[in-house]
Amino acid sequence: MTTHQNLREFRELCDTSIENRATPEQLARLEKLFLESPELRREFVEMTHLHACLTSVGRDGGWSQTLAAAKEQADVHRGQRAARSPIFAGPAALGGWAAALALGVMFFFLFVGKDAAPPEAFATIASTPVTRWEWASLPTVDQSRVAAGRVLLAEGMSTFEFDNGAVIELEGPADFELIDAMHCRLYYGKIVARMSRPELKGFSIDTPDAVLVDQGTSFGVDVSPHGEAMLQVFEGLVDVKHNLSGEQVSVRGQNAVSISGDQLSQVFDLADAFRRGLKTSLGPQAAVQISTAVGAGGDHWIIRDEEYREGPEDLLMIKFAKSGYSQYDRKIYLRFDLHGLPLDQMTGASLTLTAAATNMGYASRMPDCTFEVYALLDDKQDQWDLQATTWDNAPANVEAANAVAAESTKLVGSFSLPQGQKTGSVVIDLPEMLDVIDRDQNRLLTLIIVPKTGESASGALVHGFAGRTHSTLPPPTLRLFTN
Repeated sequence: MTTHQNLREFRELCDTSIENRATPEQLARLEKLFLESPELRREFVEMTHLHACLTSVGRDGGWSQTLAAAKEQADVHRGQRAARSPIFAGPAALGGWAAALALGVMFFFLFVGKDAAPPEAFATIASTPVTRWEWASLPTVDQSRVAAGRVLLAEGMSTFEFDNGAVIELEGPADFELIDAMHCRLYYGKIVARMSRPELKGFSIDTPDAVLVDQGTSFGVDVSPHGEAMLQVFEGLVDVKHNLSGEQVSVRGQNAVSISGDQLSQVFDLADAFRRGLKTSLGPQAAVQISTAVGAGGDHWIIRDEEYREGPEDLLMIKFAKSGYSQYDRKIYLRFDLHGLPLDQMTGASLTLTAAATNMGYASRMPDCTFEVYALLDDKQDQWDLQATTWDNAPANVEAANAVAAESTKLVGSFSLPQGQKTGSVVIDLPEMLDVIDRDQNRLLTLIIVPKTGESASGALVHGFAGRTHSTLPPPTLRLFTN
C-alpha cells in the first residue's frame, strides 16, 4: 500500500527528474519507489504521459504518431518477461525523455508488464555511499534483490550476497555480470569472492580467457581492461581451466596464477603476486604493484596510550580524537620493499587502501574526514620494528595527532572519506613520490598516514583499513607506473 507521504515524495522526485535537476541520490530513491509499488508505477506513467503531451503540442503530427509508435513497440514485447532494470540511469538519460520514451514506458507497464512476472532474484546488492554506477541492467539501490544482469561500476565498491552463501565484493572500475546463482563473469576489474558456507562448491567465475571454479574457498581476481588476469587464492582451492589451450590447474591457498590469452602461468606463491603485479596497459604506461606483505614490507598502527589499544588485529586503525580524549589518537605506518623494481623508469605512483569496519565508535559523531600521506625521508629510520613501534618511538612522530615531523617527511598525497563510509577501496594519487624515490638509497619506503579531521564528539567512529594479515581483503598496495 502506497502512503500519502510516499506519493507526495514520488511526485516531487518525478518532477525533479523530468526537469533534469535530480541528484544521484534522488534518482536512486526514485528508482527504489518505482520498483516497489505498482501504484507508483501507474502514477509515473500518468506524469510522464502528461509531460509527453505537453512537449508534443505544436509539433507536426502531434503525439498521435508517437502513440502509434509506442503501441507498436509494446506489441513487439507483448508476452515477454519484464526485466527489472535501472530505470533512472542518470540526469542525461532523463533529460532526453520526450514523448516516445514516456509513452513507451506507459504502454509497457499497462499492456506488457501488467501480467509479466519479474525474474526470480537470487542475491542482494549492498553498495557503499561512494559507489558510482556507470550503467546497470539490474537494480543498484542498496539492499535491492537482484537476478541475472550486468553492471558497469565506475568507482567505489559493491557487494553481492547470494542466497546460497556466496559473497562477491566488486571493486570499481569494473564490468561484471551475474548469470545465475552459481555463475558470474568478470570482464574487467577486481573482485574478492568467498563462500560463507563451507559446503558450497562449484561456484564459477568466467574471465576473458579462463573459467575459475571454486571448491569452497576465498580468493581474489584482477582482470585488466585488455583481458589479462591474475587469480590469488587466500584459502581453500580453485580449479582453473584455460579457454584456448584447455590447460587445467588447481590453485591452493596462499598461491596465485596469471592468465593470458595464450596460456596459464606456473602457480606461484601468493606473497610474490603483489611483487609481480598485474601489468596493465595504461596507454603508454604499465603498472606494477607491491604490498606491505612482500619482502621486508610491513604495516602497523600506533595509539597515544597503549593501555587503550584494542580492536581487530588484522586492521590498521586511525583517529584524531576530541580534546580531552587524546589517549585514543591513532596513526598508521606502512613500509614497502622496493628491491628489484624498475624505479628508474617510474613515472607516477598511487596507494590503494581497503577500508573495513572496525565496529568501534559512532559514524554520526565523525564528519567527513581528510587524511594525509607522508613519506619518511630519513633512510636510517625505515627499519622500525613491527611489534615494538609505539607513539613514543615511531619515526617522525610528533605530539600532535594531525602532524608528523616536517624536517624528516614529505607530503605526497591526501584522501577523504565521507561521513559514514566504513568499507570500500580507496585509491590515492601520490604526485610527489617521484622526488622521494629519487632520494631513496635503501630501497625501503615508509609512508605515514595522518588524520587531519577530528571527531565532532567523543565516541566517534574509528576508521580502519585492511592490513597485511587480513584473511580476505588485500593489504595496502603501492602501484608504480613505468614507461
